[in-house]
Amino acid sequence: MNQKQLKKDLKKLLKSMDFVSNNFLHGKGTNKKEVQIYCNIYQQLGLAWEFLGLHCRHQEGYKKTRDKNEVCKICGKVKDVDEFYYLLPKEGMKKLYKKFYGGAL
Repeated sequence: MNQKQLKKDLKKLLKSMDFVSNNFLHGKGTNKKEVQIYCNIYQQLGLAWEFLGLHCRHQEGYKKTRDKNEVCKICGKVKDVDEFYYLLPKEGMKKLYKKFYGGAL
């Protein structure tokens, strides 16, 4: 995957996550059913973030956070910390929706 395109896609994805979070998940004036729908959308965006993050090579380096951790400037992965992937495998091919649609995306 092209790292320039990856950076662009992650930036768009994070803007979308911020939009959903800021506008729909505060529970102000929305009913419980709508909040659940937007929670599901937010979870799907999180899955896409994890998928794109697995393709990042961390070429632009890391920046320090307030907690003195170093995180990738592109995908946000914390340096020298093993991540546990619950949704997607860390190694091998990543397939989405195989169970429902019979194919990979």
